[in-house]
Amino acid sequence: MTHESRNETDTRADLIEPKLVGAGWGKVENSYIRREVTITQGRIIGGGKRASALSSDYVLEYQGRKLAAIEAKKESLSYTEGVRQAKDYAQRLQCRFGHATSGHNIFQLDSLFANVPRKCREVVL
Repeated sequence: MTHESRNETDTRADLIEPKLVGAGWGKVENSYIRREVTITQGRIIGGGKRASALSSDYVLEYQGRKLAAIEAKKESLSYTEGVRQAKDYAQRLQCRFGHATSGHNIFQLDSLFANVPRKCREVVL
């Protein structure tokens, strides 16, 4: 499959998840890769209806603590496309780290160093 044709689901399955597992997530005792973690049910828009729920593509947990929220984008987009979402999700979930990636590069946000974003070439989570 060419990178031009990988949608977000394929990017996650083919590129992102193998790197997370390769870094030990889900293998190391008490580490978990949570997928499609609901953040909010969606705002009430009237008539008993809600807007779409808000969810993070991945949340990395270790020993019961949420450490990082990851926003994935399809491979053909820049890895920086999801930075705003990653930052928002990490804040809402009270995670120290937020990450945005399209499978090859990753943009890391650290809440302790809010004004020092970091581009990583590999997922080193």
